[in-house]
Amino acid sequence: MPNLFRNGYAPTPMLVGIIRPTIYLPDIEYSDVQLYNILIHELTHLRRHDIIVKWITAFAVHIHWFNPIVYFVRREIDRACELACDEAVIKNLDDDGKQHYGDTLISVASDKRLPKTVLSTTMCEEKKALKERLGAIMKHKRFSIRAIVVSGILVITVLCGAIILSASAQRQNDLSKASDIVGKTYTYEKEGFGSNFTIQIKDDGTFNYYEGVLSSYIGKGKWILDGDILLISDDVQSEEYARENYFKVSGNDLVFISENSTNFLYLEVADGERFSGSPTDTNWYGINTNTQD
Repeated sequence: MPNLFRNGYAPTPMLVGIIRPTIYLPDIEYSDVQLYNILIHELTHLRRHDIIVKWITAFAVHIHWFNPIVYFVRREIDRACELACDEAVIKNLDDDGKQHYGDTLISVASDKRLPKTVLSTTMCEEKKALKERLGAIMKHKRFSIRAIVVSGILVITVLCGAIILSASAQRQNDLSKASDIVGKTYTYEKEGFGSNFTIQIKDDGTFNYYEGVLSSYIGKGKWILDGDILLISDDVQSEEYARENYFKVSGNDLVFISENSTNFLYLEVADGERFSGSPTDTNWYGINTNTQD
């Protein structure tokens, strides 16, 4: 059973919480009939898990905040939940009971809207929402379950769309970052092994690096970009030459990440050291290929 409290700041009776559900009543004296209708209404919300539905719709709004459709879906789901709750309460009431229930809705209606950040179910949030609910109570039409099913399908569709769009946006962001690094040669900020230490990132998903003219090893393999983290893995058979190194893409530079990196064969690059990028006017072994007439 939920906790029950009076609170002078509550504009209307409401149910709050999932793990510890609590019913808050305004600091107002209610008749026995009104109190019965209020409590049976909020307990029906609790039994139907409507507060969980509120959390799901809030989650959808936060993911898909820029889409006006999701706000419409949220409003329709809130409406359907209230209509379904009313129907569940009045289905066993006689005409006098329905009249008393409708009178209770009018008496507890709030003149102001609760902030949408308050995830709760309420007896009646605002007066202008009463007309449809009172009409449904007197007519007692069984359309609310269908409305919930339709609204549920809509919110699931919106959630799936939000996830797909978020993944697509992330993919576009990754492609944009990839276009910033491909076709560039990155030069180590310190002296290489006898000359410049350079890494070239190619647009076919491969890379080459050369630690300097004193090095007998030419590194090559495949690169992977995950967000702003670049992984280059040497494509070799021998464990002696197997290398995996991580960099953070920072503007026009690659910043070395020593954690989880194997480091290089002849040079030990320190965490945070940079490789500065430039368009490929320098070949992958660090010799300028530009010529002047």
